[in-house]
Amino acid sequence: MNRRRGAAGVVTLLICTVMLMTVSACARDDEITRWTGVVTRLLAARSEALASGDEDRWRATTASSGSIDDRELSAFASLRALGVTSLTLQRVISIVPGSAGEATAVLEIGYAVPAVDRGQRTARRTVVLTGGLATPVIRSWLAPSDPLEVFDLVGMAVTQTSAGLLVTPSDPKAVPATGEVTWPDLLGSALQRVATAWSDPQSTLVVVPRNLADFARLVKRSTAVGAETIAAVTEGARSAGSVALTDRLIMNPVVAQSLTAEGVKVVLAHELTHVYLRRTSAQELPTWFSEGLAEWTAYQDVPVPLASRWAAAIERQRTEPTWPQTLPNEADFRTDSPEFALSYVIAELTVTELASRTSIHGMFDQLMPTGGTTAITTEAVLAAAGTSEAALMGRVRDRMLSVARESSP
Repeated sequence: MNRRRGAAGVVTLLICTVMLMTVSACARDDEITRWTGVVTRLLAARSEALASGDEDRWRATTASSGSIDDRELSAFASLRALGVTSLTLQRVISIVPGSAGEATAVLEIGYAVPAVDRGQRTARRTVVLTGGLATPVIRSWLAPSDPLEVFDLVGMAVTQTSAGLLVTPSDPKAVPATGEVTWPDLLGSALQRVATAWSDPQSTLVVVPRNLADFARLVKRSTAVGAETIAAVTEGARSAGSVALTDRLIMNPVVAQSLTAEGVKVVLAHELTHVYLRRTSAQELPTWFSEGLAEWTAYQDVPVPLASRWAAAIERQRTEPTWPQTLPNEADFRTDSPEFALSYVIAELTVTELASRTSIHGMFDQLMPTGGTTAITTEAVLAAAGTSEAALMGRVRDRMLSVARESSP
């Protein structure tokens, strides 16, 4: 009898425990649901503040007591300067209720810059909510692990240019343009170079951040270590089988200040070519072809002798007469690859050689109608050019020899 009562007691205890756990889980689910409603309403209020230009309404959503110059509050002015009039909550990734009336929500929000975007851009936000469910506000909406968006940058000025929107530090001395040339002038010259090579380059958003740390976060690097070797990046999400809709051209301010005006124009034209190609082709191009097209475009009419620009590759071939045998692969274009710098030279040489024998535009048009979501292969590019990799690389070697001979005293 005692054993039966004991067993019955254990069962009862288990049932009670399960019931308590169920009640607790239900309560937590209810709390998460309520916090989800809170963050939805707060983002809607921020969106309405943008649409109406009501700064006070934006301020009412935040717990920040700082000035409009801090990152949390300056986002309103930046978004308005960019022409953004709405924010959309695309997805709630997680919500974790905390103590003292706080919760942390990880979200994806959408926005579009009217002058340059052809669709919504997705931004990850880690939103810390405080004030409890009764009087909730946003304490912050950006964690150190979140990639920066252009509107997160503090103390920036937005300028309308022929190439689209240019975002630079409001203090011209922070990242000065080279010599007497202004950033709008540099960008306009770069765009003209792209327009000469291609039919209709489209407007984009060009950002010159204040420092290397901001550059690294804008281009979604986890650290600024190694970022100093990257001149600029074309950054933007792209769905398979779709053209890029929301690219950003991010210029490295450290590199920019080390270049001549012509060097900055080359970098900008290179990236503007990537923007054009990504908005024109729904399929990824082979890296060597994409980078080669960008270099070929950027160096149009640059008054620097080929023997000087291609000196490292010419010297490599002098010591290794049969180099290069193959086209650079994707790994060769990684910043930590020993072939990194030479790969860009070979890519440009290859496209230059193709352009001397066929129409680059004709090749590009021939490759584009293939459709589908798969990337365009090297084999497809070579077929469009009517050549083989071995024959093409042989001509590249011959071209380097020819340039070397012409430059010899």
